[in-house]
Amino acid sequence: MVTFLVIGLIIGIILTSVIIFLSATSMMFKENKSNYDFETTLGELEKSVENAGWKIPHVKTVSGPILY
Repeated sequence: MVTFLVIGLIIGIILTSVIIFLSATSMMFKENKSNYDFETTLGELEKSVENAGWKIPHVKTVSGPILY
């Protein structure tokens, strides 16, 4: 009885770890290098956002550390 409990606990920990690992990678920000400079990229992004009916509340340049 105790053996099944221990085996079930180990399998549960392994499955939980795998699920967290697989789902966490899709939740991260993905960084892609732009072919344009910052201003051109921002303009293109603003056009795409506006065409989709969305709004950009604030723009930050992240060339350095972000301090709040």
